[in-house]
Amino acid sequence: MKIELLSITPNAEKIIERCTRICYNSEDKTTDISHEKFLPGIIKRGHVSPLSFAHAVFHIQEISRACSHQLVRHAHLRYLQRSQRYCAENDPHYVIPEGIHEREFAKDMDHAWEGYRQMQEIGIKNEDARYILPNACETEMCVAGNFQAWFGFLKLRLGKHAQQEIRELAQLIYKELNYQCPDIFNQTNLLVQPKLNLDFGE
Repeated sequence: MKIELLSITPNAEKIIERCTRICYNSEDKTTDISHEKFLPGIIKRGHVSPLSFAHAVFHIQEISRACSHQLVRHAHLRYLQRSQRYCAENDPHYVIPEGIHEREFAKDMDHAWEGYRQMQEIGIKNEDARYILPNACETEMCVAGNFQAWFGFLKLRLGKHAQQEIRELAQLIYKELNYQCPDIFNQTNLLVQPKLNLDFGE
């Protein structure tokens, strides 16, 4: 699994603070570091709509179609995904979930791709042949969203109840957003319980 941050609103935390202080007529209290306390304060009070005033775009690779199906359920994010209609899946790249025997799973994947190739050989279009491909098939996509949408995604998918693959994806996205905007994207603000034992700091 790979992610790449393609774009993010410059000075996002300061912009969000500047816009939000209009609500409270407190622009005069803005300093170079005032966002460090201000942003966690509004989030704690449930005032998260100002997060929509900043934006981030990620390129996500080597996730399964099963994972992408979970991801697109987050309706406030926007998606562009590699098409199985226009792109041939001739190389068998797939994700093996935890708890499944790798050798047996590989045999099943080989059968699926052999059927796919046989359909192509007799002239069936990719858009129809793809129906035989499994949810384990790798995909890639670009995902865009404002910070409020990303905040909501992380609150749901960082939790221990989330399925392993999308939780791993959420951890990678959290790592990048935490690095870029630590006063918004941290485990205290996101109410992640229990605290994640991640191999990177906040």
